[in-house]
Amino acid sequence: MKVVKTPSSVYVLYALAIVFLCIATFEIFGCYSDIRSLIDSNDLIVSENMTFIISYYLEHVSVYFGIAFLLYAAGVISAKLNEVHQVVYQMAEKSTDK
Repeated sequence: MKVVKTPSSVYVLYALAIVFLCIATFEIFGCYSDIRSLIDSNDLIVSENMTFIISYYLEHVSVYFGIAFLLYAAGVISAKLNEVHQVVYQMAEKSTDK
């Protein structure tokens, strides 16, 4: 039986997922600096505005984590479909050879 070759599109999807995870990480640091500057200037009191702080993080970061997850899942699905396709193709070749 031949070795199943992973297409390069799977690696591209994984690389894009990593890029979006890096963007999400930088966005977390950006949100932290924004919140920290509001706290330092006494415009924001943490104990009274926890809902605002949590929603601020979620608004800015969840999109990038979601896209990264979807790209990773698409890569996994694409790799699995490629394996199934290769196996079916090899089985079809064997049946026509007989």
